[in-house]
This record gives sequence, structure tokens and C-alpha cells, in this order.
Amino acid sequence: MTDFNPRIITSSPPSVRSRPLFDQSPDSPPYTGVSTPFSDTSVVEKLSDQRSAGHRRSMQPLSSPIRADSQMRQMTTERQQARDRRAMRMRGGIDKMERQVAQLEQIQERRVLDSQATYHMLDPEKAAALEREQEEQEDDETLRFIEEYQWCEDELRREQELIEAMLARFSIS
Repeated sequence: MTDFNPRIITSSPPSVRSRPLFDQSPDSPPYTGVSTPFSDTSVVEKLSDQRSAGHRRSMQPLSSPIRADSQMRQMTTERQQARDRRAMRMRGGIDKMERQVAQLEQIQERRVLDSQATYHMLDPEKAAALEREQEEQEDDETLRFIEEYQWCEDELRREQELIEAMLARFSIS
């Protein structure tokens, strides 16, 4: 490739180079392909190329899918916040909402406790049967205790008689 030298005049047009590999950024001005500042393009074409390049540089971030996603996320959150503010106004403010939530939680807790109470509640007939059975067991225990007490008294009396009889034999006479 030959470069254009203004001192050497040739009949061939200026050489066209491919875009350099080190300059691939979107912010760089468009590559015209001409190797020298002296080219055949007019001043109007240069200005329009510069303006279009500037326009492309300024518009490119808007066409980025990342930026579009972040803008959509931001718009969505702003809409949600506006909805939340309207709902808050409609419900009477945060204090009223907190009271309502507390009341709903109390009602729900009462329902849970009521359901647990009904689940664990004894049937009146079963309760009466258990009481009768417990009374019978207590009566049986009382009878066993009385019988054991009488047996102990009888044993004590026999031992006393035995001790008296032995003492009568050992008397010093």
C-alpha cells in the first residue's frame, strides 16, 4: 500500500486502507478509508459524516438492550410505587392498615385456637365414663388400703400376744 505524498504527483487515486484493528470502539469517528487528509470528498460530505457519526455516538446508548431493560425496570418500579401510594391513600394510611392487619391476625389466631380446642375437646359422655372409672379405681384403692390396714393391725396384735406369752415364760419366779 502506498500513501499519498503531496510532493509526488501521480495519476492514481489515493490508496484506501481497511479500518485499523486497534480502533474498533463505537465512540470513534467513522473510518472513511482514505489515507490522507487530502481526499476527493467535499466539505459538505465531511460535515454530514461527522454529524451522523456524532448522532450515532449519542444515540447508541439508548439502543442498548441493557439500558432498555434498566429503564423498563425503573418504570415498572415507579408504577408499582405509585400503585402502592394510591392503595395506601385508599386504605386510610399506614396506621389504619397496621390496625387492620393486627385485627386480622387476632381473628386468624382465634380461629386456630378454636379449631385446636374443638379437636382436643372430650366428648361429655367419655368424660363422664372416665370420671366413673376413676371413682371406681379410687374405691378399689380405698378398699385395698383398708384391708391392708386391718391385716397390719391383726399382725401387730398377734406379735403382742406372742411377746406377752414369751415374757410370761421367762419370768423369775
